[in-house]
Amino acid sequence: MRVSVIVVSRNRDNDLKRLLALLKYQQGISFDLIVVTNTSQRDVASFLGGSSAKYVFCDTANISIMRNIGLSVSQTELVAFIDDDAIPEPDWLLHLIEPLAQSGTVSATGPVMTHTGTSLHYGVTWSDLDGVDVSHDAPPKEVVHLHQQAGKFPRAQGCNVAYVREALEHIGRFDPQFAYYLDETDVSLRLAKAGNTLGFAPRAIVQHLSASNETRSATRRPTSWTLIGQSIDHFTRKHCQNPQSAKRKHFKAFENRLLRALGHGFLEPRDVTKLRRQLATAAPSQPMSVPDIEMEQLGHRDFMDAPRDDDRISVVFSSHDSQNAMDEAKQAIRAGKVVYLFEVESTFSRHHRVSDGQFYHYHVGRFRSPSGSWRFGSVEAARAKTITEYDLEHKFDELVLK
Repeated sequence: MRVSVIVVSRNRDNDLKRLLALLKYQQGISFDLIVVTNTSQRDVASFLGGSSAKYVFCDTANISIMRNIGLSVSQTELVAFIDDDAIPEPDWLLHLIEPLAQSGTVSATGPVMTHTGTSLHYGVTWSDLDGVDVSHDAPPKEVVHLHQQAGKFPRAQGCNVAYVREALEHIGRFDPQFAYYLDETDVSLRLAKAGNTLGFAPRAIVQHLSASNETRSATRRPTSWTLIGQSIDHFTRKHCQNPQSAKRKHFKAFENRLLRALGHGFLEPRDVTKLRRQLATAAPSQPMSVPDIEMEQLGHRDFMDAPRDDDRISVVFSSHDSQNAMDEAKQAIRAGKVVYLFEVESTFSRHHRVSDGQFYHYHVGRFRSPSGSWRFGSVEAARAKTITEYDLEHKFDELVLK
């Protein structure tokens, strides 16, 4: 089945540029790309570098409306959504749509790593019928298909989700009253109530950088919770038998976040007072008009259905000379490779970042296991598969650490 990847972006040109560069690395699958953004057509075309995409200009500060615009433009059986501040693994899309091959499974999601890439942010998430998360389970080893259970339902992650388009259309698409927050929770609940199943794909991994937006700063410090309060108000009125009781559950979850941020020095007492007030007194959101859709076709080269094999993968290792490793990585990119750069350090830490959207760059700790053999830090983490799948672990033995 053909799939469209829909990217919505507002006021985050650099994040969009990085994501579009990384989407070119997707392997084993071809797809249509749809970009709904207030970034100029000229800039998006430059980011794409000749690759094909459908472009719609939209400056509406409403994620649901922007996603629905992407749906209107799409012409495929499946649609996938990824945030502009997310980093997908090269096999992300291939694995994300895998659960949708099973009848009755109409949505799929996968693991979301934190902004550092060192820890899991979301695995299998369950929410109660009031829309409050009640558990976050570790990702399973294989694909699982999850059904609504007594008092709870499986929730997809909005930055890492795919749908059977017909099922999404059947429930009325995204609700535009959710300008930000609870938009994917609302969709997950409506799909679950209709008897559908959510698939969890443990190898469909993205890292979420949590860039700045209307609710947080670039350092992930809360700045305004008005939109969140409006979404909580709408969700509880729409779905909950006792909206006031459900609201209190949501507010308690956010109160715990406030206290943690205050305790760590990220917020001052006056900030806490302001955020509490915004959350509790947010007026119901007003309906927003949907802008006219004017789609432009950009580029001429399709996103390639690249085979997923060792010939496409290039791994660069470094323990001392970072600049030479960078140069080697860039040379491999020019040769059409998907590049992983592992910079090995004699520490236990493991930090992941991407350099200019060009390659996957890891800082990898290394230590001796009880058996005396060398191991890398967090080897059980999801991304360690990148090394072991291609039988490249032995290359670490060539490095001499000081």
